[in-house]
Amino acid sequence: MSSSTREKILDTALSLFNASGTRPVTTNHIAKECGIGMGNLYHYFRNKEDIIRTLYNRMGEEWDSQALGVEKMTMEVFGQIREHSDSLFVKYRFIHDELYTLCRIDPELAALNRERLILRKAQTKGLILALIRDEEFEPLGERELELLIDTIWMYAIFWHPYREMLSEGGAAAAPDFDRLIMKFLVRKQ
Repeated sequence: MSSSTREKILDTALSLFNASGTRPVTTNHIAKECGIGMGNLYHYFRNKEDIIRTLYNRMGEEWDSQALGVEKMTMEVFGQIREHSDSLFVKYRFIHDELYTLCRIDPELAALNRERLILRKAQTKGLILALIRDEEFEPLGERELELLIDTIWMYAIFWHPYREMLSEGGAAAAPDFDRLIMKFLVRKQ
């Protein structure tokens, strides 16, 4: 048994979850689609919730690889981080479509999500403060900064389900949220 089998299980589950949602997809479906036996799947994952948590963590690690360790924050780098985030939201869209429900069903995922969100909010604050320090963003008061961060994360978490509710048979275009935010934040040159 190899790590490639583990990755194949994760990639297959991700594809199935994105296509159908998590509710109708069982570990039997995942194993069958992978061409492996149930025992082989259970060697790597205890249950479907374990697979979902692993995919959630993988999404976080992929975000970290792009967004952490930035030496100098600029609007260009900020934009690249946003684009990377958007691509991850599409790649792991089932998580964003179902996050609230998944957290209600799985207390372990709920705790993990709460911890990750607190970390992401702190990281976002650091990014914005760097932009303020380097005179890319207008200075903000502490309360304004906290409201901005909450707004950014509410948008980040819920924009995909929101746009799906607005579309008729296809994905609606993502709102131009960045443009609105930047209008109020970017220093006039």
